[in-house]
Amino acid sequence: MILDSQGAYSPGRIRQKPRRKRKFLYVAMMSADKFVDTRVKTAAQTWASSLKTWNKDSGVDVEIFAQSNYSGIPHHIVKMPGISDNVYPPQKKSFSMMRYVHDHKVNDYEWFLRLDDDAYVHIEHLESLLRRINSSDALYIGSPGFGRDNDDFVEDNMVYCMGGPGIVFSKITLQKLSPKLGECLKNNLMTEHEDIELGRCVYHHANVGCTKSYEMAALFKNNYNVEETDSEGLKPLFEEVAAHSATYHANKIQANQYALHNTVMLKKIQKLRQSASDLEKDVDRMRKEIFDNSPFKDRKFYKLPRDKSVVWQQITQGRHYSTDFISRGILQPWVNVVTELAREAAKTYYKENKLHGKIERIHVDRVYQTTSGSASEYLTMIDMKHIINGEESTVTAAFRAKRSFLSLMMQEPQKMQLEIINSAIVEKKDYNQKANPTAINFIIPLSGRSDSVRIFLDRLKVAALSHEIHINVKVVYFANDDHSTPEDEAKLKKMLEEVKNQYPNYLFEIHNAEGPFSRGKGLQIGAQTCENGELLFFCDIDMQFTVDFFHRLLENTKPGVAYYPIIFSQFDNKHVGDEPDNFKIAELRGFWREYGYGMVSLFKEDFDKAGGFDVKIIGWGMEDVYLASNVVSNNIRIMRTTEPKLVHVFHDKHCDPELSPSQLDSCEKTKFSHYGPAMYHFSVLKKLGQAATNELLGIKE
Repeated sequence: MILDSQGAYSPGRIRQKPRRKRKFLYVAMMSADKFVDTRVKTAAQTWASSLKTWNKDSGVDVEIFAQSNYSGIPHHIVKMPGISDNVYPPQKKSFSMMRYVHDHKVNDYEWFLRLDDDAYVHIEHLESLLRRINSSDALYIGSPGFGRDNDDFVEDNMVYCMGGPGIVFSKITLQKLSPKLGECLKNNLMTEHEDIELGRCVYHHANVGCTKSYEMAALFKNNYNVEETDSEGLKPLFEEVAAHSATYHANKIQANQYALHNTVMLKKIQKLRQSASDLEKDVDRMRKEIFDNSPFKDRKFYKLPRDKSVVWQQITQGRHYSTDFISRGILQPWVNVVTELAREAAKTYYKENKLHGKIERIHVDRVYQTTSGSASEYLTMIDMKHIINGEESTVTAAFRAKRSFLSLMMQEPQKMQLEIINSAIVEKKDYNQKANPTAINFIIPLSGRSDSVRIFLDRLKVAALSHEIHINVKVVYFANDDHSTPEDEAKLKKMLEEVKNQYPNYLFEIHNAEGPFSRGKGLQIGAQTCENGELLFFCDIDMQFTVDFFHRLLENTKPGVAYYPIIFSQFDNKHVGDEPDNFKIAELRGFWREYGYGMVSLFKEDFDKAGGFDVKIIGWGMEDVYLASNVVSNNIRIMRTTEPKLVHVFHDKHCDPELSPSQLDSCEKTKFSHYGPAMYHFSVLKKLGQAATNELLGIKE
């Protein structure tokens, strides 16, 4: 009997039961008890945790299939009766899991994802893919597999989905497959690979093969380089996954799962910030149209200061040039920027010229970048090879892009809790309270220059000895060199003896070397006077330093780690006209010797492992490059930082014409580099005028 709204009988009237809305996706994660508190817990804390904030209306649920009573995750664990975690290959478990999904979930969801516990799901990319597909069709989606060899018994026209990166089933496919799973498990198994056998069952009984388009291998990413486990080495791959992939397999190490999730979240933040920036630009554009005559209309549209010099960075031929550093290779963030600019330039060119064709290749010739108060501006030069109307052609185009910064974000101040800060400090280091017991063995090769040695020893007293820094000085003296005299040698011995008497707990030694001066040979002789476990510091006597430098040297030099400080080298103040100040870091004072490897500290056993110096090199130069190359090739880590408290004090440099061509070239380049910065000399020549400049440079008009 059916009653109307007043409770009266209403014959022939049918009231339909409202249809239950199905959720979007059910994830069945196959695991084992031994992995629940590691891999599964990590998945719950990374990609699965983002489901709470991603799109609650979509409806995504995750359940774990394992024989476990673990309760430390927010997801339900399904324990299937009669199924063991310890049986391999897990074909029975896999088939039983799919049967369970059908029997208990098939009417509640649109899509079903079978997943390994060491996979990562980028839920936004997966949703973007599945929303464009009709879930009412019989579909079997994943990374296509074709079998490695004949032993996989993959039939003609059969394409299975590889299990690692995940397999997506539609409801229809699951309904066709489920009644036949038992039959496939009992009668049709031909290999130990559960994903191949599942695919064989789908192929025979659901009459559908895995998606085999080229894009599927990128969307369901499978990392075949299983030996690569370092998160730094995997960073380019993680960037690719964060940008394009729906799933990724495999992260068997927990740290890598967190690293990938961090990359995905950073990419999401970038997209949100870009979206916010685009919205701000839309608001500004509308404001300009509405209030076109407003005196404030240009307040938000900052322009580059055209009345001043604009500093541009340049990226070309795999190198990055900037005023902040000497040229270097392109770092990964800039690779992403250049790639995005190239794609945008190609799209803009096609749109502006109303073209329809196929782009074969885009070559980025160069990119210029500068920053104003509110935006980053780019000028991109590309060569594009494309096919239009069957004809191949190459075009060169320039494209200008602007990336506006977001407005300043406000943050409410929070009171800092002192106990939390103190608990986060693991170790407080106070160098003044406790001296490092490791001795620093200064090794200095010399020929003459006794006056410079006196200045060096005075600096050493102030910067190290008075602060109880344990110092040993080992001078290797070339008495037979043309620049040495008996008087110099006598002065040197007397000075070292005086300092030794003043500081009896420290070593001040002089060792003789035969033949003409050779820096490499001298340093090698000095190093051989030390034992394993001792710290060597190869240093020139023209260096100025403070106690802070010695603290950092002791902190940065470890067994297996060589410390190569990037020193600040002074210009000749007779050229640049600046007042001498040894620790003033300024453009007109000097430059960072990024390509200098003469100053290095390392332990004796690492020095021996690297093979020491090339003692056959006569004179100055190249011995430091030889050692540095061997340090790298012998897997000794290098610590390389700028050191503002280690300064090379300018002195006149003589380049012996008898040096080898490579040594002489290196010596002269170093000598000329100390005359001052190029921009300074340009300004001097500009003031002289063209005629005087030509005369000075010997250029005939």
